[in-house]
Amino acid sequence: MDDKKDYIRKKLKKYRGQIRQLRDEKEELEMDIGKLEEKNREILDKKEKLLEEKEKRIEEMSQELSEGDIEERDNIIRELENENQELEQEMRQLNRENEKLLSKLKKEKKKLGRSTLKSDTDIVLLPDTVVAGGIESNGKVEGSENIKVRGSVEANGDIIFGNNSEVEGDIISDSGEVKIGDDSKIKGMIRGERVCLGDKVSAEDIECGSELDIGKDSKTMDISAGGNVNLAQGVQVKGSVEYVGSLITGDDTVIEKSVISRSGEEIREEEMEAERELEEEKSVVDADIEDKKTSENELDVEKEDIECPICHHLNHGDALSCDVCKADLTV
Repeated sequence: MDDKKDYIRKKLKKYRGQIRQLRDEKEELEMDIGKLEEKNREILDKKEKLLEEKEKRIEEMSQELSEGDIEERDNIIRELENENQELEQEMRQLNRENEKLLSKLKKEKKKLGRSTLKSDTDIVLLPDTVVAGGIESNGKVEGSENIKVRGSVEANGDIIFGNNSEVEGDIISDSGEVKIGDDSKIKGMIRGERVCLGDKVSAEDIECGSELDIGKDSKTMDISAGGNVNLAQGVQVKGSVEYVGSLITGDDTVIEKSVISRSGEEIREEEMEAERELEEEKSVVDADIEDKKTSENELDVEKEDIECPICHHLNHGDALSCDVCKADLTV
């Protein structure tokens, strides 16, 4: 057991190192972009001041301009035009450098957001762990307090998160229990065989195969449970509640839409009906595929060669006239 925990800790340490490295690179890129933008502003300010000074000189000279001074004025104008061209060239070069850095930063951000923590066994998350992506496990996922996951969490077994945790995607357990601690935020749906939410938990839709327990002052959307539903004091359901068994609510519980009590038999009938519809749809698809294969086979059958009645040359089965004597073969 200790060897297994050491293995998991080493894997977590490795993932944290990779995430930390990506974040450091991201910060360096953002600093480089900031420096370029600051350099751009300094160049623009300098050139603008220079242009203002020269425009002021032109204006002063124009007030008492003699014919002999026209050449000097034209020279100043040409200098200003050349400086403008140089400034535009510098700005284009800076913009190209900015675009390269921004492109690299976007790739790093995309790479960071795409990270997924995967394991064929259980995953254990220590307190204050931040996962910059999703989690996938063939076992269970067990997290302590203050866990942050920037994606969805999927597991075959139980999924457990402590207090003050946050998941930006869905939480889906194929056959296990889902338990979420107090003051947690789940920005996607929750699905599990059994679901238990602590106090002041916010979540989207909830689907569970058996019992559902929701703690005080929690908020959810639609609820669908294959067993009993227990809603504590102050729970807000901004949708409907569908359940099998019993519904127990505390004081100040709010269900904004419908409440539907269903029997296990009704659910089984609906499942059987859905299976029948799927079978019918599959039959139609299979028939279409068979018809298509038959049509393709018919098209693939080669026509027999046609003998010309005049010169007795053998022509292709699709020929309309003889290749040799041009006699009509459609007669």
